[in-house]
Amino acid sequence: MYSSQFLKTQLNKRGSPPFIDFCILTFLNLVIYHEYWFLYKLFTGADFFRQLVPLINYQSDCLREFSLPLWNPFMNFGYPWVDHYLSSFLFPTHLVVGFLVRYTVEIAQLEILAWRLLGGFGIYLCVNECGYSRRTAIISAVSFMFSGQLIALVSWSNQVYNAACFPFLLLGYLKAKKSKTVFSFITISFLAMSILGRYIASSVLALYFFIGYVVIDSFISKKPIFGIKFLSVALVLSFLLTSPKLLPLYRAIKTNPRLSSVGPSHVNLGIISYYELMSFLLPVKYYFSVYIGEILIIALIYAVLKRRAFKFNGFFWMAFLSMWFLLVDKNGNVSVLRSIANSRLPFMKAIRLEFLYWYYPLIFVILYISQFLDGFFDRKIDRAKFFAVGLFIVLLSILFFSNFNTSLYYRAYIIHVDLSLLWLFSSCLYKQRGLQTILILVLLTVEFWIVFNRVNIDEPPIRRGKYMEIILSHQNNTSRSFRDGELVRERWKLRVTRDYLRPTLRESKNWPYLELGAVEKERFWLANPVESMNQKRFTGIWYNHQETCNFIRLQNSAHFKKLGKKPLFLFMPYKSRKSIYSVRFDKISGSSFIFTVDSKDKGMFVLRQMYDKRWRVFVDDKEQKLLKANDFFMGVEIEPGSHKIEFIFHDKYFNLALMVSITTFIGILIRSIMRKKLLSKI
Repeated sequence: MYSSQFLKTQLNKRGSPPFIDFCILTFLNLVIYHEYWFLYKLFTGADFFRQLVPLINYQSDCLREFSLPLWNPFMNFGYPWVDHYLSSFLFPTHLVVGFLVRYTVEIAQLEILAWRLLGGFGIYLCVNECGYSRRTAIISAVSFMFSGQLIALVSWSNQVYNAACFPFLLLGYLKAKKSKTVFSFITISFLAMSILGRYIASSVLALYFFIGYVVIDSFISKKPIFGIKFLSVALVLSFLLTSPKLLPLYRAIKTNPRLSSVGPSHVNLGIISYYELMSFLLPVKYYFSVYIGEILIIALIYAVLKRRAFKFNGFFWMAFLSMWFLLVDKNGNVSVLRSIANSRLPFMKAIRLEFLYWYYPLIFVILYISQFLDGFFDRKIDRAKFFAVGLFIVLLSILFFSNFNTSLYYRAYIIHVDLSLLWLFSSCLYKQRGLQTILILVLLTVEFWIVFNRVNIDEPPIRRGKYMEIILSHQNNTSRSFRDGELVRERWKLRVTRDYLRPTLRESKNWPYLELGAVEKERFWLANPVESMNQKRFTGIWYNHQETCNFIRLQNSAHFKKLGKKPLFLFMPYKSRKSIYSVRFDKISGSSFIFTVDSKDKGMFVLRQMYDKRWRVFVDDKEQKLLKANDFFMGVEIEPGSHKIEFIFHDKYFNLALMVSITTFIGILIRSIMRKKLLSKI
């Protein structure tokens, strides 16, 4: 009786969220993802292992050795990492966690799970801010945390950060509108984190969708001037905060084919087709699902039947516009809205594989439908409730019997029919709010636990001594037919050294030789980039071709294949090849190389890292002219004798941007503290 009354008062009252609500969300997350939280299973999407883990490990190793990872010597014979759009060493959790502990696959997984939980709490806070009950806020949060998009996004790893940050952008605006202040610490900080969180294409979309929402909502609220001022403050300050990433990235766009020449997908992978729309009602496949749970759909049907007054607010219009924006036809052609955006808005060419970004429409859909949940659960039982559930079952049945292999998926069909009836039963308990709330939480947990276990493709890793074996899955190759049981088409075994045994950055000087890696026609992803990066090999090709034009030219030259197993550095005497000399590799960091050369003759010291004019070279602490050696690499002339040679990567624009960012951050903190003190006095 006491617990029922407690839940009734806690989860149905409006106002500031109590700590218990976050505990409930955490508990539900642990129940559904317990195998992943306790590391019995690992996420096995290929990009998680090929892209996030090795790169975040490199950044962590640099930070722990007190060097900024401005240059990555282990990919493409040296890459300006400060320019790379996947660089994320300034992302708060990567920076702090990477410095405090040595990143491993397990830590990366726990961090992503934590961000998913944080994103769910952001949805909870948005719904709470809109004035709906805390029970509704929990339902909406859970629907987002375990939606089809959030389940699949882990395969692309860095997308999770953008998805988790976006609800807080909306939250900051909602709070600012209520308090009538154009400054929002929440929006500024999470917009900055979204930009710093690796995947720039998703950040671009987040920016445009957020601007669209604020503009539409401010006009609907008849406060367009407030909306413009709010956006101006948020965008300017967040851009200043993230200038260490944005400025180098902007300067690198013209030399990075991935960012400068990408257009419409023109592959069926980017299409949101009938497949995804069917998964909205009956999720039995893993990738590209847009499932958000039954209760939201039923509540929407109920609201339509009751002819409730629909609020065509910013959430509604942005759900519509964002879906329209991301639609791609079977030939890879984008929508009219996207075509207009491509011609009018900057950086739109960076957006590819549109199916990745459907969490933005789902966020707006969830926030819009949340207004109908209280009406469904708090109103007395009537015909409309029976009709709503009945119509849902009819739609589900038509979809199932017309498109699905009934012998394969009949269990899933029966489970979802039963769940819809249980949702109807829970709505009948409107007079017993505590019991009703308990049943709702149980149903939410059971529903998403069943769905997740039905579509889950991950297998436990095999940990043997210093090695770990993982069965990776290709996240793009999966059947889109509901006539078969195929969840994923392509899988392969990956054997990697345990992260705690990987060499440090300093230790890479013990193996100063070049490795070519596999060429694309040999399927470069089979070359195990996790090992080449984590083992600190100076590799010529790494995953996904995020290279500059200079490296493309080297890769296509006859000189490239001759570099395999060659030393990272060499001394070339001018007079005689038989000249006696020695080279000692003294130190390496994320932005420097130090060598000691002892020679009896004058010559050129060559460092086989891609030439970049931002490098500076010092001989015995005196700066010398940096030369281009063999048309691709870096060199410096030295006189006879023993010399200390130091290559230092110096990006003056990054250094200036970093100072601007730190100054802006301090200013924002001071402003927030002063405002808080002023409000406390009032």
